Amino acid sequence: MLEKIFNITPTNRELLEKGLPKDLSESFRKISMNKVEVPPNVILVLIPAFNEEGSVKDVILRIPRIACGLKTQVLVINDGSTDNTPSIAEAAGAMVLDMPRNSGQGAALKAGYLFALHNKTQFVAVVDADGQWDPSDLDAMMTPLIKGDADFAQGSRRLGTTEVQDRFRNLGVEFFTRLISLATHTPVGDTSSGYRAYNCEVLEKVRLHQRQYQSSEILISAICSGARLYEHPVAMSVRASGVSKKAANWKYGLMYLRAVLQTVIRDRYLVPLLKKHQTA
Repeated sequence: MLEKIFNITPTNRELLEKGLPKDLSESFRKISMNKVEVPPNVILVLIPAFNEEGSVKDVILRIPRIACGLKTQVLVINDGSTDNTPSIAEAAGAMVLDMPRNSGQGAALKAGYLFALHNKTQFVAVVDADGQWDPSDLDAMMTPLIKGDADFAQGSRRLGTTEVQDRFRNLGVEFFTRLISLATHTPVGDTSSGYRAYNCEVLEKVRLHQRQYQSSEILISAICSGARLYEHPVAMSVRASGVSKKAANWKYGLMYLRAVLQTVIRDRYLVPLLKKHQTA
């Protein structure tokens, strides 16, 4: 009962040990058929995309080919796009992982994380496909992770700047940063960043269920697993093309709040309690 209410899902490591879901195995097999190799000593940059043909190429081309002395490799996770997103991404030099169906950004990113772990990748970066987050300073984002001073990093518009003038949305960012900082006992400056990076040891430990409100879930789950956070000041731009996939502000805020509360209760309280019970 509690498992269902609070989304007590297996960690990514446990999912891989059990074996990939059939539909993801097929998606991974298709990439292998294209003879695309993903060496472990690269930074795998994940771009989840759904109908972003107007911006995905520019995002890909902004990603530096080398960051902190490591080559980068771009994987666009095509979440059921009905436009030219996948073909444009491939033409720009990215690998493309096709989701079996439109499943939401959280599900697409989870597939990307599992792909990285399946290939024993050491570091993963994430950037949204809408062009609002600039990955050109990936070197600065990755430096604390490469040096071992942090386990995951995220771009923070509150430490940097934002062009978004939506007052309700900006108030929501302020509210949720305070709430999650209080709940996790960790100072957090941005809870819905579209630009992040991880040591893959963090990705092994997190529990991910949210199909849409994934940024807060992985942030909270990573902190509760003991991972150290570094926040990097960034400039957030307005969307240059395409349309937002988010719900109306009030609905998005309520659903986001539910995801935050479920994840805090799950990872901060229930998971440690269940582990203690299992070892008793």
